[in-house]
Amino acid sequence: MISVILITANRDAMLQRCLAGLYAQSPAVPHEIVVVDQGSGDGTADLLAREALAHPELRAVRLPDPSANAKRNRGAALARHDLLAFLDDDAVPDPGWLAALAAAFRDPACALVTGSVHPLTPGHPQTLRRAPAPRVWRPCFRNKAVIWRCGVSANMAVRRAVFDRLGGFDPAIGMGAPLGGCGDEVDFFLRALNAGWAIHYRPEVRVRHHQSERREDLYRRAHAYYFGVAALVGCKFFRDPAARAMLPLRLAHSAAMGLWHLLTLEGARARARGIEIRATWQGWRAGVRARGRA
Repeated sequence: MISVILITANRDAMLQRCLAGLYAQSPAVPHEIVVVDQGSGDGTADLLAREALAHPELRAVRLPDPSANAKRNRGAALARHDLLAFLDDDAVPDPGWLAALAAAFRDPACALVTGSVHPLTPGHPQTLRRAPAPRVWRPCFRNKAVIWRCGVSANMAVRRAVFDRLGGFDPAIGMGAPLGGCGDEVDFFLRALNAGWAIHYRPEVRVRHHQSERREDLYRRAHAYYFGVAALVGCKFFRDPAARAMLPLRLAHSAAMGLWHLLTLEGARARARGIEIRATWQGWRAGVRARGRA
């Protein structure tokens, strides 16, 4: 059986759409849904109360902590089953999501699974994960150096024994944490690879993710992600050669793509690449400062 851990904060309409996707799973796979609400001030509490009455597989708890990772850890602590699947409120699972996860974990050697993320609304799909072929990311230098490509925390699952061995997610990093930005899954994946576990990417484990149509939202998202990953490396993984290699690789990729966008007169995309470069530098400096205060 699978425990689906769903975190939410002040997005009741998105949450309702996400829950509808979970209720529509086919074929049916035994599961429970654990929703961790930050303490939303919109209609989320009332929505969850109604949904819990109508769907006995759903439980909800409030955790007034802005850290997304703290909420994920709280959901994992409440979960009853040995497979922990993580989902965000702005993602909608495809009808076969749970069945695809269950199939992946039939392999006893499979410890951690990530899936593909496709756009739910018109937006900027280049920020999503849509690789068409399965892949196994193993604990070697090259795979760790391109770890950002293996998946995201909005669509991943892990065996409880592995989650517990790794100590869960780090509540001090990621969205809402002291060392902010995104990249919380990069920390978890790096620790998993360094501990010797492989990460299995399966494109059929599919969710559809909300993407804003506003360019400024894209820019903010790019800044948060690149800042978060660079801060993480500067603070926690500065001794790991593969983790350090991520930063020049990301900078080189952003610079090359930015130049291409300039040459093809794609000003908005070129600006996004410039934001990525600036955010990487800012995140590294923030991570180094945080390490010095530790």
